Amino acid sequence: MSKREEILSALFERLKSLDITIKRNELAPQAIPKNGILILRDGKQGDPEVILSPPMCIFHHEAELEVIVQDAKSEVRDKKLDEILVKVGTLLCCEDKLNGLTDYIYPKQPEILEEYIEGAPNIKAAVIPVVLEWNAQLLIAEESEYGVLPDSGYRQIPFISSSLDSEQSLVSSNVLGLGRDPTQPFQDVINVDGDMAIPIDFRNIGVWLRAIFGAPTTTNEETVYTHTFESGKTSIPSYSLEIGLPEVPQFIRFLGVRANSIAFNFARSGEAQATINLMAQGESGSETSIESSAEVYTYTRVSQFQGYIKSGGELLANITSASATYSNNLEKIETIRNDGKVEAIDLGVASLTGSISAKYADNILLDKARAGTPVDIELGYQLSDSMKLVISCHEVYLPKPKRSIDGPGGIECSYDFQGAKEQELGKMMTVTLVNDVESY
Repeated sequence: MSKREEILSALFERLKSLDITIKRNELAPQAIPKNGILILRDGKQGDPEVILSPPMCIFHHEAELEVIVQDAKSEVRDKKLDEILVKVGTLLCCEDKLNGLTDYIYPKQPEILEEYIEGAPNIKAAVIPVVLEWNAQLLIAEESEYGVLPDSGYRQIPFISSSLDSEQSLVSSNVLGLGRDPTQPFQDVINVDGDMAIPIDFRNIGVWLRAIFGAPTTTNEETVYTHTFESGKTSIPSYSLEIGLPEVPQFIRFLGVRANSIAFNFARSGEAQATINLMAQGESGSETSIESSAEVYTYTRVSQFQGYIKSGGELLANITSASATYSNNLEKIETIRNDGKVEAIDLGVASLTGSISAKYADNILLDKARAGTPVDIELGYQLSDSMKLVISCHEVYLPKPKRSIDGPGGIECSYDFQGAKEQELGKMMTVTLVNDVESY
């Protein structure tokens, strides 16, 4: 369960203490209960705020409480709605931060609405935005033995969101002869996986690149370090991760974590981000952190407008968006164990996929797609010659796309490409990271 869902579920349970009908994400009924109804809407999650020192993400979420009352008399509707708003305000203002799940919880001013119902009593409603804020921190350390938690060597790095967690489903019982009602279900195996969104950061991203591609080759020129990560290696390291919620306190630890894929998305504006898909062997928890003084890299913020796309060494024009995803296609080794965990996570056949969307202004890419001619694509972000990230896709095949006309905005082509190993180089992809970090 994600942290967001955990907080919204706790808020829903707390609202049930009110003496009115409480629902979540449901349509308002045609007949409103006599005492009114309150519907919790999940609302929307804002962009997380990244704190630089120490690296930490503050998550903002705005849920909505929809309060509805119905009565033929306006004075009765006014009184009912006011009583419910007072109860909600008292509950939230005196709230204990949902037992420590949030750092802040506070309601905004309600928006009052009235609706005339033909042939039925009128409705009066209020929509109350409820702001929820919480923070989290991430520690990571490379394992010397798969699935064994390291005692030290942790680094604290920034992240944007995480759905990494364990899940254990139930298996229905097929036992017969004990009546029509089923017997108790069985617990199935434990699956631990999920995605983690991270900011493009010229120092911390090296940790994730090592997790995806394995150890880099590093060169040094006047304290400017060039780290070269290559696809196709036969082994990658495993890690232990700890996602900490200090105010609860709750520190969730994941063991035997391997990086399955990394996805880069390029756009005209916004914060530059990447998404890491992770698989793990197991998960545990603690009320204290494994490391109180973890090492920290200085955070460097990168925007999408600092990105570029090239082919054949030349900047590609008329590109509206692009993406590239490298995957290790990991396979879980599932053996018979009494703890429900996987035995190991092994490498599969790597893959490189992506897309390029461009305004149709010339036939450069289209001609190569028609001929089946491979192209090289370079995507990257650059702050300076000593701070940059270069993603080189050495041999990419483009499909022949449709040219869609969506009104007066022009014709746009989208190329969903696939990568392959370049025979002379002996690799499919190279990621070059230039920064001031000595080694990864």
